[in-house]
Amino acid sequence: MEGCFTFEILNSSTHQYEFAKTAAGDLYNTCRLTEGTYLDLLANELMNGSKRQWAIGPFNSATTYRHNNSNSPNRYLEWLDKQAPHSRKDRRTKLPQGYEERVEAMGQGMVVGDWAPQQGILGHLVTGGLMSHCGWNPCMESITMGVPIATWPMPSDQPWNCLLVTKILKVGLVVREWEHREELVTSSTIEKARRRLMTSKEGNDIRKNAVELGNAIRRSMDDGGLLAWSSILSLLVLPDRFISQNEAYNVLS
Repeated sequence: MEGCFTFEILNSSTHQYEFAKTAAGDLYNTCRLTEGTYLDLLANELMNGSKRQWAIGPFNSATTYRHNNSNSPNRYLEWLDKQAPHSRKDRRTKLPQGYEERVEAMGQGMVVGDWAPQQGILGHLVTGGLMSHCGWNPCMESITMGVPIATWPMPSDQPWNCLLVTKILKVGLVVREWEHREELVTSSTIEKARRRLMTSKEGNDIRKNAVELGNAIRRSMDDGGLLAWSSILSLLVLPDRFISQNEAYNVLS
């Protein structure tokens, strides 16, 4: 996609390519349930030297709950405890002056200006969607929790993450297309995206996909991380490089 990467990022990547030639492979904060096809493509890509690709994620917590189970009560999670399931959407953008006070006075939401427990919010039963710039961490956290994403990508890898989320995994929708990145995004555009995600048939289908994928990822982690286990095991038993398969099982057990 045109305009994703600045000259500085491209220049840095060029320098890193020389060092990457000596690597046995790459580690990724992802899992094969989301990107298995593309990891296989990378493993067989000649320019990459047909190196191994290991998916050892997700690194984030996969805990979901109905009520705040923290030893230190958090006012944001306590507020979510009082809401209906899948009724709230986490939106991240600059808001007009006085907006926070109006929203809280009307009982429609809570505006968080400082640090917020993102994984706790995404894992809460009432969270129905996330509006995100499509950095990989919030994408992975949201996908793991089965929360659909309203994507608003910025530069770098984010437009590509948006493509994966919306077109391939089908667990999100686009707030603003990347080719219109120079255009002002109006409040009506954001509201339209919110309604599509939260109240339309399209949004319901997306939510269903997100829930199914999230459940599958969490099951893989509940089973002792079998998918990540297989990746770590293959890392330990690289031919003539590390240790034997039997020794690897002893290390991991």
